[in-house]
Amino acid sequence: MAATSKSIFTYQKAPRNITSYMLSRGVADFSDLYQWDNYETGYAFLFVLEIPRFLEELKKVNDEYKQLIESYKHILEYDFKNLSGLEDMTADTSTLTDGINEINVITRVREQSNGSFTMRYYERSGSIITKVNELYLRGIKDPRTQVKRYHGLLDPVYDDTNSKNTVQTSTATSTTTNTNKAVNFNGTNIKAGYENECFTFLYFNTDNTCTQIEKAFLLASCQPQNAELSMYEYEKGNIEWRELNYTFSGFPITGPGVTKKAQDFLKWVNSCTVFDESRFGYAALQRMPESSSIEKPVNITTDNTAFKLNSSNVNDWWSGEDTKNSTGITGVTV
Repeated sequence: MAATSKSIFTYQKAPRNITSYMLSRGVADFSDLYQWDNYETGYAFLFVLEIPRFLEELKKVNDEYKQLIESYKHILEYDFKNLSGLEDMTADTSTLTDGINEINVITRVREQSNGSFTMRYYERSGSIITKVNELYLRGIKDPRTQVKRYHGLLDPVYDDTNSKNTVQTSTATSTTTNTNKAVNFNGTNIKAGYENECFTFLYFNTDNTCTQIEKAFLLASCQPQNAELSMYEYEKGNIEWRELNYTFSGFPITGPGVTKKAQDFLKWVNSCTVFDESRFGYAALQRMPESSSIEKPVNITTDNTAFKLNSSNVNDWWSGEDTKNSTGITGVTV
């Protein structure tokens, strides 16, 4: 009977059907490797789908912020090498008993909700990651006052134009003057709120061909948790590159909808990424000059007789009897 229910694993890579193989029972048939299609780690991608809206607004008002934030996003995606913090799905049990015997049965299934994830990156000179994380955290709350201002985006601008407010009471109508008419958020319509303070990441694993999705996660409502100012500590003689722990909280989402989006992004990756070195255009190859542009050396003869041994002295050279040249080569016509 044909299956009619939609699979929760739609768009993920389908496994091979190995039910006709003996696998490891008895003699293992290593002459037929179709049955040994093991899962390989080491193939994953990360995309920054959204950055906090207040950072987007800061890009519009400050060119230095714009370059930092765009470089930050580029590093997170293109220098991505690892991610940890995903938790296993688990089950809780309750006990059934007759007073003498008992058995545990599953009464609750748990999936990761809030998670703490970590990625590692080498910091660049100029402190791109550290600066943006500091910009982000200070924008959400000033560490000395705990006031939220998004680096000036929430600074109030009061209208100094006097306005009249009419108040109707049961006995009379009175008019008052309001010198602080309204609050305008400094050229933007952004409001303070968690919805303006979160990243969204798409993370997925592929098979070793980088063409099919093994598993995909949408990491929503993500917030970086630290700016590693400790990287600026000093010890004389200790010279090394600084690897940062990029730690963020977030809510992982998975399912066919996420996997389908991941498949679309994977197609894009394959459309603009070279995975075969023989087809890769190294920058050094692009810089190589054409042979026609190379200048010929001066005062160098192209005569075929140049650098040939004089036949009259060949025997002396081979016999080692030459006394004119310590190399044993005499009679060289130049």
